[in-house]
Amino acid sequence: MRYTTDIVVIDLEATCPESDEGNNTVERSNIIEIGAVRLNKKSLEIVDQFSELVRPEDYPIVPFITDITGIAPDMVADKETFAEVGHRFMEWYGPRNKAIIAAFGAYYDIPLLRKECGRYG
Repeated sequence: MRYTTDIVVIDLEATCPESDEGNNTVERSNIIEIGAVRLNKKSLEIVDQFSELVRPEDYPIVPFITDITGIAPDMVADKETFAEVGHRFMEWYGPRNKAIIAAFGAYYDIPLLRKECGRYG
């Protein structure tokens, strides 16, 4: 199978308030990790990757998030916020319409990425 553009597959990790355990919403979440791979449009082989931890601004990492993701508060304490990491990710992703975006949890990851990108323009 061949595509007309490369495919970027993302998998985000996020935090939310402790009260939302097991029922987190995009509106009450912050990205704490961006993981992505770029697949070649012809071979579907991985040709590049992006992976960065992100320091959340609104919702600290609570224990149940650490249990799910393996990401603890001390791991992101010295990391940049989405304002900086998101910009680097978008630079890595490249121009709009030059890649198909796919996600492990598309119903959650794509809207969350849009929300965080919208927040920082």
